[in-house]
Formats: sequence, structure tokens, C-alpha cells
Amino acid sequence: ALRQPAQWWVAMAAEEARRSDEEVDTDDEHEPVQAAEQSDAGPAADNKAKDEEYEKLMRDEREAQARKDALHAASWSKQILTAGGGEAAAKGALATLHIVGRLNSAKGTVFENSRARDVPLLVILGRGVMVPGLDLALLSMKAGEKALIVVQPEGGYGAAGNIDFPRVPGSATLFYEVEMLKLEKEPELWEMEFEEKVHKATLRRERGNTLFRGRHFKEADDEYEQGMRYLFFMPHPTEEEAVVLKRDVALMNLNLTASKACAARRGPC
Repeated sequence: ALRQPAQWWVAMAAEEARRSDEEVDTDDEHEPVQAAEQSDAGPAADNKAKDEEYEKLMRDEREAQARKDALHAASWSKQILTAGGGEAAAKGALATLHIVGRLNSAKGTVFENSRARDVPLLVILGRGVMVPGLDLALLSMKAGEKALIVVQPEGGYGAAGNIDFPRVPGSATLFYEVEMLKLEKEPELWEMEFEEKVHKATLRRERGNTLFRGRHFKEADDEYEQGMRYLFFMPHPTEEEAVVLKRDVALMNLNLTASKACAARRGPC
């Protein structure tokens, strides 16, 4: 009579142990799933944070560039001395112009003078070749126009000035007397035929040679560099074109070697 309760208790204990084991097994089955979910969430959260950081950096960069552009746009003014009746300037146009630059007043010290060299500048507009204020001002001109352009330091050489050519002290206001001689459409390099590129490179080299003979070595070097730009962009030349290209590149490299050495005053010039 005493064994029945004992057997009942043992049976109940065994059943309780079985249920406990099942609960443990069930918990163990869910743990890897939860861990996997946490593992998947980790990289996703990291990628989202990186994307947000990148977007913030890009937004900050755009805002900084917009502030700089606004500063440059407000940095220049123009007084028309002679109205031009020719074509209006545009980005990418090839401009032939004379320029006389003075420091701090219309009668200040000359720091740039193409007339004294007797070789006008040849500039592709809107490409940042000039200081930002002058670059923008030239885009407002027409062929045949003469103007006095004043550029504040923010659109010129800034507080630091320029220790290279042209030598300009810091925080200088720049006064440019500009004559826009001619404006032409300049095709993109990939739009030009081989003969046109060779012709333009030769023109630049001849201009550089004239400047070099006048001992204007830095300006000559600029012309040679522009000439080499036409020769570099020559995809898939024919055998005959390759012969011409090899010759012209060799000549331009000789010119560049001489102009750079003389601009740096290395060796006799």
C-alpha cells in the first residue's frame, strides 16, 4: 500500500524532468536564431551609419563649395571702356586677349603685361586658368570689348598672395585692363580630328618659341604644356599618324625641358 504513492511520485518527477529538458532544448533552438538576427543587424547598422556619414560629408562639401562660389561671384566688378560688338564669351570658348594687371589701383605696379611681350594670351574660358574673379569676369565680355576689371583678394590670390609668377603680395586688389581680341569655339579634344590637334599643338609650340626667344620662359612653358595636351589625347593613331605624333611629341618635350630649366634658372638660357 505504501509503494503506490512512491511510484506515483517517481513518475511525476520523471515527467517534470522531461518537460524541463524540452524547455531547455526549445530555448537552445531559439538562441542561434536570435544570435543570427543580431549578427545580421550589426553589419546593416554599420553600413547605414557609414552611408549617413558619407552623405553628411558630401553635403558639407557642397555647402562649402557654394559659399566659395558666392564669394568669387561677388569678388569682381567691371567697367566697360569700349563696347564689343562681336561674339559673347562662353565657357569652353578659346579667347585671344591682351591683359595688363596692376596692384591695388589702375595706376599701380604692373605684375602681368601681355602687351609688353607682344604676344596675346590664348585662354580656354571657364577652365580655371585665371584667378577665379578674373575667370568669371572674362565670361561677361564680348569680342572687341575693352574693360577695366577689378578683383578683390577673395577672387584673386587671397591673403597669402603668390610667390611664383606673377609675384603678387598678400591681400592685394587686382586691376586688370583687358582687351578681348577674338572669341572662337574650341571643340572638345575627343571631337577633333588628328590634323586639327596637330595644327593646334604646332600653333602653341610656335607661340611658345616666340615667348622663349623673348626670354618669357614661364609663359613659353605654359604654351608648350597646352600644346602637349593636344598631342596626348590621340587614341588609336594610324601608322602614318603615329610617325607624325612621335616626332611632334619629341619636339615638344625638348621645348618643355628648355623652358622649365630656364624658368627655374637652371643652366644657361
